[in-house]
Amino acid sequence: MQAFVYSVVLMDDTTTQPTNTDIALSEGLQGDALQMIDLEKTIKNFYSGMKMKREELKKLRDMINDTLETDKTYAVQQEKINEAKREQQATKDQLMSLSSVVEAKVEMKNLSEEIKELDGYLSKNLLQYWELTKKDSITMSDGETYQIKQSAKLVKQGAKP
Repeated sequence: MQAFVYSVVLMDDTTTQPTNTDIALSEGLQGDALQMIDLEKTIKNFYSGMKMKREELKKLRDMINDTLETDKTYAVQQEKINEAKREQQATKDQLMSLSSVVEAKVEMKNLSEEIKELDGYLSKNLLQYWELTKKDSITMSDGETYQIKQSAKLVKQGAKP
């Protein structure tokens, strides 16, 4: 995170020209502003490029799927696979209704929620550790050393993160 420092510049009442301090401060702020504009432009260019490549990928994926869907041999084989999957799903549904499996699924859900919550706390603590120590790695009690990685992503406003 970049911090901005603001200075108070005292001007002599008799001077109407900016002082060297005024010019240096102004150039520093302009440099920061230009850097921010360049960074924003770079982000937008990367985003546009990624968007175009995603569209190209979708077109290619659609073309391949159309080829598969129009082939008769593939369609017959796909129907056999779908029938086998339906039979497998029926067997799975029977097994998943057993009380021991239902209990295990509830336990799994609870554990997953706990892990997700703990992961959030761990992330916050790692960021705090990094900010305090400026170290990008940490050695755990088992002797393993782990690198602390930070990341960011774009999420459309109004969308679920």
